[in-house]
Amino acid sequence: MTRILFGLALFAACSGESSTSEAPPKPVPYDGALFRRIFEGTGTDEDLRRWEQILEQRAPHAGPQHEDLFRAWTPDGLDFRLEDAVRLREHAAVPDVVRGPDGKVRLVYVEGDLARGRAIYRDRSVWPRYHGLIGFGAIDALVSEDGVSFTQELRFVVEGITPGMAVDPVVTPRTEGGWRLYYVGVGIDHLVQDGAWADGADHVVYSATSTDLLRWMHEGTAVVGPNADPAVWCDGAWCLMVSTGLDRSVSTDGGKRFEFQGSFGADGFAPAFLELPDGRLRLYYNAKEQGGPLRSMISTDRGRTWTSEPGDRVAPYLLEAPSFLPREEGGWWVYYHYWRDGLSGDSWREGFAFNPDAPRRGPGGKPVPPPPGSGRGPTPGGPAPAPAGSSPAP
Repeated sequence: MTRILFGLALFAACSGESSTSEAPPKPVPYDGALFRRIFEGTGTDEDLRRWEQILEQRAPHAGPQHEDLFRAWTPDGLDFRLEDAVRLREHAAVPDVVRGPDGKVRLVYVEGDLARGRAIYRDRSVWPRYHGLIGFGAIDALVSEDGVSFTQELRFVVEGITPGMAVDPVVTPRTEGGWRLYYVGVGIDHLVQDGAWADGADHVVYSATSTDLLRWMHEGTAVVGPNADPAVWCDGAWCLMVSTGLDRSVSTDGGKRFEFQGSFGADGFAPAFLELPDGRLRLYYNAKEQGGPLRSMISTDRGRTWTSEPGDRVAPYLLEAPSFLPREEGGWWVYYHYWRDGLSGDSWREGFAFNPDAPRRGPGGKPVPPPPGSGRGPTPGGPAPAPAGSSPAP
């Protein structure tokens, strides 16, 4: 079964199914007060011990800790050249790329590096106050001079970010100047409840604004209703948001507030927009089918109406959540995520809990043998094989 999006897996049950006859350990219950102290960087030694147990419980389940970011390219938006794809960042998902007024390229993404998270928590750092909680949902940014080689952008902060989980970031220019960041946020009070991220549940998309793509200031609620992964495109004051579902929301004030309108008419997830040189607009999405093939629609009237384009842009088991950046030599760089080597959307039961009996997948979804001596599939969170030098299929 195709995953809906990394975020839809973040709220799996605390304990997964055991691959042995031994009973799984009793899960550590979620405690809102504990979450707040970790978020604020004021946790006690006992808090940190309990938090480490919670992270260990979450590690085997689907999420950005099992995904990587990649860069490939497309000459025309239809033919995707993945044969020389480059892995940019391990344990990360849902990239969105933008070139700023200083010429630098910044890529915002969801941080899934649990080792980095553990170091932050042990230091009682205030980092979560400006990014969210790694292990549940936190956003950060990379920076590049050329869109090819990236390093961590240490100056990226979101002041006033929703205390708790923040995922699925997307950046758009504002008509009045500067930039607007949208993200799905789940506050701590909701985060600790059962079913906080049930498949198809309504969530809140928040927004923040910035003049430099570095320091963002919380703006407020943009819309209530999307389940995950908003993509936004504006034509003056009129803006369209498409989210996992696919669902549609519309703004008439330049993207500050949207009205949720429900089904867009296609069954998909991880949408993305690309404006073409001839003025047409293309909408990409992963179909909710096995392996999540990438498909597209085209609009000739600035996003008001859409026509499906036949066929798959990218075959199943290769690419999810694309974002595009023009290349100087023509075409676009495409940044995307996919599961780490040996994993796929089939690796999770009901989209969440790791399934040790699922086949390991190589490039294009081809089954590959399990690691020598394991007798089973991969152990999520363990070391990944070196990149194969071809299009990825974790």
